[in-house]
Amino acid sequence: MSEFVASLHPPLVAFPFVLTWVVLSLEIYELVKRDETYSKLSLYLLNFTAVITFIAYQSGHQASQVASQTFVVSDKDIGVHFLWAKIFLFVMIGALVLKWVAFVARFNRRLWQFLAFVFLSSALALVIYVGQLGGELVFEHGAGVRASLAK
Repeated sequence: MSEFVASLHPPLVAFPFVLTWVVLSLEIYELVKRDETYSKLSLYLLNFTAVITFIAYQSGHQASQVASQTFVVSDKDIGVHFLWAKIFLFVMIGALVLKWVAFVARFNRRLWQFLAFVFLSSALALVIYVGQLGGELVFEHGAGVRASLAK
């Protein structure tokens, strides 16, 4: 079962990456157009992004258990990837909380929107870095790669 969950990690991690870009784009568009519809859509997508980020993070724990199927992968390299993934997860949750506060705020709404935007921008930078670290685990260290015999 853990191998199946681990196999879900590569496709799952694409969602936080893409959805963070989409949410940030909606936020920028909402700032320019000042249309509440985009802010609501951004909030709903940010909720989904936070959930899928948590699921991707959990699948990464399973993937780390089967990372050294054929090649030896350093626990230190996996640990660094996990550390930054955890930081990304917490920043994403912070962005979600701030976005909700901005959505229901009666006072200082623009301040809350700005803070959510800063967290969301930070989350985008973090997801790019976490993706780079994950790519290095696969392409440089062979994490999760199985060798097959040539026929």
